[in-house]
Formats: sequence, C-alpha cells, structure tokens
Amino acid sequence: MAVTSLISAKTKPKFLFLLDCSIEVSGENEKELIESLAGAKSRMKGLGICMLLRTLNSYHVVGFVPLSSDEWHEHMVQAILLKNSKGQPFADIRYIGHSLERGYGSLRISDYLGKPTPDFICYL
Repeated sequence: MAVTSLISAKTKPKFLFLLDCSIEVSGENEKELIESLAGAKSRMKGLGICMLLRTLNSYHVVGFVPLSSDEWHEHMVQAILLKNSKGQPFADIRYIGHSLERGYGSLRISDYLGKPTPDFICYL
C-alpha cells in the first residue's frame, strides 16, 4: 500500500507533504533530521504537523495539513536544502524530482517483499 500526496478537495486539488529521505538510519542522523525539520517549519509556512517514520534503511516524513499546489512545490524545493552536519542532503533528491515531474508524491508504507512496516518515531 502507498500513500499519495494528492488529495481530493471540494475546490482545487490539495497536497500532503511526503518526503523520502536518503540518509542511513542512525541515532545522530535521526536527531539531526528532527532538529532540521523543526527549524525548517518556520520557512515552510503552513506545513503543520508531520510524522517521522523509520524504515530499515532510512526515514520518511508524512505531513497531515493539506497544501495548495504552490505550497507543496515550495515545500518540496525547501526539502532539497535540508542537510545534516556532514553536508549530506536528508531528502532523496530523485524522489523529489520524480514527485515534481509527475505532480504528486507517493510513499509505500506497508510490508513489501518481506520488508517490515515503518516504525513511528515522533510528530513534528
């Protein structure tokens, strides 16, 4: 099963902020990602509450506040700028590129070929 960022609304289409991260799982990376996302929320107006999930290999961010197309695009661009202390981007740049190209994002959240369901880390 996958979650898509495109949601139906009575007016124009709305989008949820979904982010696939490319950093490996570690206590340091997790702490830095949480701090970076918390700080970025001041630049990413309207982002609202997000959930951080951990998979075997990396992290995912799932937003809950519907965004306009322009807000969603801006948030995806801002996500490219999020980096850890080593200068590595948190976000999977290919994921962002594919999402922007097709006009919405999508994250797989269920078991797939023996991979476990992601673990909940925290709300941001």
